[in-house]
Amino acid sequence: MSFVIIPALASVGITGIAAEVIAFGIQMVASSIISKVFAPDAPTNSQQSLPNPGNRQQLPPAGDNKLPVVYGTAYVGGIITDMSISSDNQDIYWIFSLCEVTNTETGGTPDTITFGNIYWGGKRCIFGSNGAVTGLLDESTGETQDITGYMDIYLYSNGSASPANSSLAANVVMSNSNLIYKWDVSKLMSNCAFAIIHLKYNADKNLTGLNQTRFQVTNARSAPGDCFLDYLTSSKYGAAIPLANINTSSLNALNTYSSQSFTYTTYAGGTSTQARFTFNGSLDTNLKIMQNIQAMADCCDCLVRYDEITGLWGVVVQSPTYTVAMDINNTNMIGAITVS
Repeated sequence: MSFVIIPALASVGITGIAAEVIAFGIQMVASSIISKVFAPDAPTNSQQSLPNPGNRQQLPPAGDNKLPVVYGTAYVGGIITDMSISSDNQDIYWIFSLCEVTNTETGGTPDTITFGNIYWGGKRCIFGSNGAVTGLLDESTGETQDITGYMDIYLYSNGSASPANSSLAANVVMSNSNLIYKWDVSKLMSNCAFAIIHLKYNADKNLTGLNQTRFQVTNARSAPGDCFLDYLTSSKYGAAIPLANINTSSLNALNTYSSQSFTYTTYAGGTSTQARFTFNGSLDTNLKIMQNIQAMADCCDCLVRYDEITGLWGVVVQSPTYTVAMDINNTNMIGAITVS
């Protein structure tokens, strides 16, 4: 593709400064057209067509109940399920639902949920007492921004009456006299690990709205067989298979195999040992159940099995031990070997 610009302006009676101005304008338009033609395509994004509102936008509360399931240790971002603001518009409270509390449906003791590091906008939160965040640590530079008095993060391991880093029940925090919308004792958040983030507006400290969050959550349930049992039997977030239809012996065998130690070479050249398999991650409950089950099987190198005769779901442990069925060698081979 080529462009030819012929500023034959004198032929139409335009001379002097006017001709120079018009010629310059034509060259600018032509340069703009050529630049646009040969410029790389911009990425398609439907949000690009939206006008810039000029201020930080908040995420709307989630209207579904799709919370992740954490086994072992994992980082989750949290899902906003409720919020409130003070009457003077200076304080805002978000409810971040983090994950399901496992083993709560078949009469068992709920699994223990604990919390580790928490990040706000990529910086690690430094805590004082009773849920107060005193600083934001930039781990890349080692610098800590002092935000004492402007942020609180209250953690709850299982429902509103289970504070993990303060002495305040969730309904107490969310019934502050300045809030427009308040919680009462009926807000239980049963079988849910969650956090309340309180932010006081301060433009000088760049505390003007919601930032990216990361919560380190640890579930005491991490043995692969135990995780399979919980997910297969859960009617809330799992496969809802009755316990009578689970081959628990195969899951116990998986636990035994997974807990065995093996030796490996470290990056420094030495050797160390660790358990063969331990679950540390989260399951996306928006995915189909069989996708999550297959992902769990991949993580501990086992096969998922359904026995049509007994009607039992279980796993096949792929251990390195085996029994020789037949010693194939030159004395008993009578033809080619075909593998399919």
